[in-house]
Amino acid sequence: MKKQLLLYATRIPALLVVLCVGCGPTDAHDESDPQDPVPVLPNSVFEHVETILLEENAEVVNVSPDVTVQADGSFLIADSREARIRVYDRGGNLVTQFGRKGEGPGELGLPLKASHRPGGSLLVADFSRGLLEFDSSGTRFLRGTQLPIMPLYNAEQINDNEFLVFGLRRGSPDPRPLMHIWDAQNDTVSLSFFPTPGDSLARLAARSFGYADLARRGDTIAAIAAFSDTIYLFDGSDYDPLGKVPLPMRDFKRIATYDPTASPLELDKWLGELNLLASIHWLEDRTFLVQYQQPRGANDNEWSLLHTTIDGRRYFDLRNTPKLLAVDGDLLFFVHPESYTPNKWAVVRLR
Repeated sequence: MKKQLLLYATRIPALLVVLCVGCGPTDAHDESDPQDPVPVLPNSVFEHVETILLEENAEVVNVSPDVTVQADGSFLIADSREARIRVYDRGGNLVTQFGRKGEGPGELGLPLKASHRPGGSLLVADFSRGLLEFDSSGTRFLRGTQLPIMPLYNAEQINDNEFLVFGLRRGSPDPRPLMHIWDAQNDTVSLSFFPTPGDSLARLAARSFGYADLARRGDTIAAIAAFSDTIYLFDGSDYDPLGKVPLPMRDFKRIATYDPTASPLELDKWLGELNLLASIHWLEDRTFLVQYQQPRGANDNEWSLLHTTIDGRRYFDLRNTPKLLAVDGDLLFFVHPESYTPNKWAVVRLR
């Protein structure tokens, strides 16, 4: 059940954090209709650039893709539902895929993120299996590391021996930290920070249904957690907190109740009444895009998108958008509004 519901579900050296106190939000664009069942990308907000159709066949189906746009413009995809890692070229042609579900060497559980290490090998952050490393083609499994962090949401390499890892550290006292520095040379967590935000009810729910994401710019990390309506800023060199940015969402639904012994149907209904932050992107103009969702079942989430400044001023809060898959420079990659499957993408720019 825990794994199923997870799938409902992502620096400036002398940054001065200015929080907006008492200033009202400004909505440059708020045109989405929360009652409209069809996801939309309003023309007044987005300029369409192109449509990409990912190649599929009898053995290749994209179900729950997490997308990384690589330096050459190709796409590296971790599909948690299919337990596959795929590489597509910029035109959507399949270059390669690898992985299979299992618990043996090199097999995948729920791969949530894939990235290339500086040396060229592929690193997979797996929800249940930890860090898995493959050669650059994915044909050869190199090593696996089961971390004392479960669930594992994401991981990125900092230097030759260290990784910044997102997830809950097992056995740590409440509030459990969400970010950690993993020392691969000594196989140990050298630092944990970013305590799970919220009251005791939200922190308890986060153990089973939480998620966290980060974005970087210069020497600053911006982090979000599923049940919180805030961006948390950290120094990227010593990981000290820098401040908070309250998200100017129009109607953030908070946890009022939580019964961990409830039935799957009851938990389904409970989740569907909440807003859960899913991803954060730090744009080139230093504003943020924050995607959040209301779960509507494993394949039918309602996605929304907030565009805000670092001082908490809102540009837009669009309801019922398609899912935002990735951001690369000024290009935004969405599941196409006209598609029921995530293999057709709309590539757009903000106007």
